Amino acid sequence: MRLTNKRSRLLLGLLGIHRYLLEGAASDPDLSRIVPNEKLLVENFSTSVNHRQNFCEDQEKFNIQTKLDDSDVNLKIALKGKHINIAVSNEPNFVNFNPDMSINPDDPGLMIVLLDEMAKRGGFSWRDSFVIEEPPIGDQAWQDLLLWSVDTFDMSANWWFFTSERSSL
Repeated sequence: MRLTNKRSRLLLGLLGIHRYLLEGAASDPDLSRIVPNEKLLVENFSTSVNHRQNFCEDQEKFNIQTKLDDSDVNLKIALKGKHINIAVSNEPNFVNFNPDMSINPDDPGLMIVLLDEMAKRGGFSWRDSFVIEEPPIGDQAWQDLLLWSVDTFDMSANWWFFTSERSSL
């Protein structure tokens, strides 16, 4: 069972982010080793490679457990032990890269702080499985980048706005 509706995948991703941000506690990570994973590199808008993972089996197990158990199932551990492939925006207002494209450990930026917080609360890792996502160029639109990135990676960490046009996808 793979979600084919882009809006559903997008909304599930956004809901998951908000759930992780609102629950749990965390400590500061060691950011000195964070560099993009060259194995995941793909040119923006290329459809030749896909780094999305299939979590449908996990979802089905969760659905079965929810039906069998009257108690609340803890979604905080849904991604525990997983390695999430993330496209991180190359936006200097939210991510600070060093000249070698590693993330600045002294001032990583809001996006990195949020990703680390979500990873700690959810028990997953992302630092060894991310790439830097460049902004759209030419006739490419931001919405096109959003749709492409969520089709190509597990998550797109960018400053996305909710719009009525996107909600109708």
